Amino acid sequence: MAVLKLSTPGVYVQEISTLPPSVAEVETAIPAFIGYTEKADRLVAGDLVMIPNKIGSLSDFEQFYGGPPTESDDSITITVKDSGNNQYEIICGYDTSKRSKYCLYYSIKHFYDNGGGTCYIVAADTFKTPGVVSKDKLKSALDVIKDVDEVTLLAIPETPAIDQSDGGNAYKEVVNAMINQAYDLKDRFAIIDPYKVTAKNSVDPNGDI
Repeated sequence: MAVLKLSTPGVYVQEISTLPPSVAEVETAIPAFIGYTEKADRLVAGDLVMIPNKIGSLSDFEQFYGGPPTESDDSITITVKDSGNNQYEIICGYDTSKRSKYCLYYSIKHFYDNGGGTCYIVAADTFKTPGVVSKDKLKSALDVIKDVDEVTLLAIPETPAIDQSDGGNAYKEVVNAMINQAYDLKDRFAIIDPYKVTAKNSVDPNGDI
């Protein structure tokens, strides 16, 4: 506590705070999401492609980057099978062939549905552009986030959608680039999506379950 020094006679008032010092709330983790979006527009069409952009809500994302891919069909079918004696079997499923490979929008939605705050977006390209998920574009987008000091997490949810005809080598290139950036900078870490998921109790034809 500071001591009030009196140099001349008189009446002095010293205020002493009884409240604890306030603690400013700060972000503890700021992710960077990289992937494909419906658009990437701030002032003109495409001016946010390969540009780190800080947002604070799902509405911000939709303003700059649009919504989910419209060709995706994520509907679920439910079949109830009567086995008799009040025994029923309920089977849920969906057609994976109708599932879009562009899932960045859903990752952002889940992030904010679960209380997410500030994050950075880097649009590698728009999914309106014909083609596949490109490892080169994802790696280039990863490079541009390298100099953003605020970032503490790296996420590229569409990495598993890279063409796997090469045995997963393109996937590994992107994953290794994420890990190397985290290792080199030592101020962030990478969230890795699995290359593929094998159904329970099934046999992997490649033998690497």
